[in-house]
Amino acid sequence: MNLEGRFRRYLLNSGLQPGDRIHPELELAERFAVSRGDIRKVLTTLCQEGVLERRPRVGTTIRHFDAKAVSEDLSFRFQMAGLKAGDALEARRTIELAILPLVILRINSGQLQDLRALNRALEEYADRPKRADRYDRDLHLGLLRCCGNYTLQSFAEVITGIFRPQLRAKWHTPALIRRAVKEHRALLNAIENQDLEEANDIISKHLSRT
Repeated sequence: MNLEGRFRRYLLNSGLQPGDRIHPELELAERFAVSRGDIRKVLTTLCQEGVLERRPRVGTTIRHFDAKAVSEDLSFRFQMAGLKAGDALEARRTIELAILPLVILRINSGQLQDLRALNRALEEYADRPKRADRYDRDLHLGLLRCCGNYTLQSFAEVITGIFRPQLRAKWHTPALIRRAVKEHRALLNAIENQDLEEANDIISKHLSRT
């Protein structure tokens, strides 16, 4: 295994958490029996990947996971690799349906109010589809965050970032946006009433048209 692979394994087994500082370059070089320059190259690579972070007067630390940054990176990589947009859309539908039971179980009144506010903003900007689409995106991401499971939230945000650029343009019409507003409103009512069957039915039909 090369130095980078060995170092990655070391990080995984180190027990370090996001925000923790790793050992200085010189100590790491001694630990791995390599030059300080070799260690610096590995650290630079991991910083560029967003795994580590260098900060003045602090040193190199484990970076907190940034789902948005990962989403943007994967979206670019997948598009360059020719990933089918339909695959990402299918994954997004699967995730949104799967998290509904958790959303109904864990959502609080403040989160529900925030989602309703996003839906009102979506309706307000129905005649400005590109602006409205951002509220639609934020509503669905907000719904996913309400599941309370960080791993699921992260995957969902990645999937949303992948499919959205390829597929959203055809839905940029006031009529379709207003239909989405009605479906969102019904979905949020079902969630508030803890009616999982109704919520599943609404979101299944809604996502079949997105």
